[in-house]
Amino acid sequence: HDSFDPRHGHTTENLHQTFLKTLQGEALPSLIETMVGHLQDVMLKSDTLRPSKDHWEVDGIFAFCYKVMFESGYLTLFGKELGEDKCKAREAAQKALVLNALENFKEFDKIFPALVAGLPIHVF
Repeated sequence: HDSFDPRHGHTTENLHQTFLKTLQGEALPSLIETMVGHLQDVMLKSDTLRPSKDHWEVDGIFAFCYKVMFESGYLTLFGKELGEDKCKAREAAQKALVLNALENFKEFDKIFPALVAGLPIHVF
């Protein structure tokens, strides 16, 4: 996302002010309401809890919570790429987009402690 790219004139202070404006204060109740709605959608309306016709998906509680919270948070912060269209193909495409972002995030999450410790990213 290039909207916070320093090449476009944005600074850490701009970013900080944007977060203060959108992630706390008057904007917070709306953000919470949206997150709760997405949690309900992910847990109750999606295939997260519904087994396929062929088999049950078995996973640990941590992996389940990680997936549910990531998908809900992703949709809350970035919105639904495909809008409110209920077409099965579009829903599947949206799900694939979020799951791809989840896999990318997991890879980043693995190396994050090393990056914070000062190791250069090209090591990975």
